[in-house]
Amino acid sequence: GVFCASAVCAMDLLLGTDLKGVESEMRLYYQKIQDLGQASLGMWVQPGLQCVLHLQSSPSNWRDMAVLTGEVMNETNFIVQALEANHQILCMVALQYKAQLASWFGYWAISDSTYREMAA
Repeated sequence: GVFCASAVCAMDLLLGTDLKGVESEMRLYYQKIQDLGQASLGMWVQPGLQCVLHLQSSPSNWRDMAVLTGEVMNETNFIVQALEANHQILCMVALQYKAQLASWFGYWAISDSTYREMAA
């Protein structure tokens, strides 16, 4: 269920659905997961939610947009936790959002290196 909800939100994002609507939907899923005490399942929602939050922000440094660190997650800690839990696919989800953000904001080198990291 969590993976499907995360995938639906990702598709909404890619199809151009209103960002506030996508954020609201993702926050609802994330809160339900937290209410159930399933923090590890919440990791499936964090990269997408952080991506949506970044897309709605106006940072002082636009390069920060290519790093999934903010309100709901810290990119470095997230990847370390996912690898320690042996969830490589979860790392790939986070890296995919990172690469998309980097390319959307014109940071081609970051996007390219992220895709290479995913392929390794």
